Amino acid sequence: MRLPDAMVIQNVAGHLRIRVPSKKNDTEYFRMVEQVFLACENVKSIKVNPLTTSITLKYTGDLTDIKDFAFTHHLFSLTLKSSQLTPLMDNCEKGVMKADNLLNFLTFGQLDFRSIAFVFFVGVGIFQIARGNFMLPSWFTALWYASKLINTEKGHL
Repeated sequence: MRLPDAMVIQNVAGHLRIRVPSKKNDTEYFRMVEQVFLACENVKSIKVNPLTTSITLKYTGDLTDIKDFAFTHHLFSLTLKSSQLTPLMDNCEKGVMKADNLLNFLTFGQLDFRSIAFVFFVGVGIFQIARGNFMLPSWFTALWYASKLINTEKGHL
């Protein structure tokens, strides 16, 4: 028997909304899903809506735990996109690395974000010293950040 396909509509801070379009108006199916998920130790609460084909969960743990639970209990097959599994900072780092690679390519290897940030922080530090201004960002903080960029391994911003 083939499991119904489900998709993640929203997944934010332990709140998950799933849709199972092929089960629209199937009250019996959604009642069964609700009962089975109530037995899952990772699920704090569940709401189902057969009209909108929606399952809303408050959960702890990882999204893959919910996916595996649904599959092993023959509820639905939840396909996860890589963006649904990747933490926010990892996505941000990937975006910055792509932009850094593009900058490096466009300048024929002459510039990257580390180099620009280094020049910026040294410039801010010198500017603050020249003005006699010890307000934030202070010259010391700017130069400290610049020195950390020198010590940072290439490939990690």
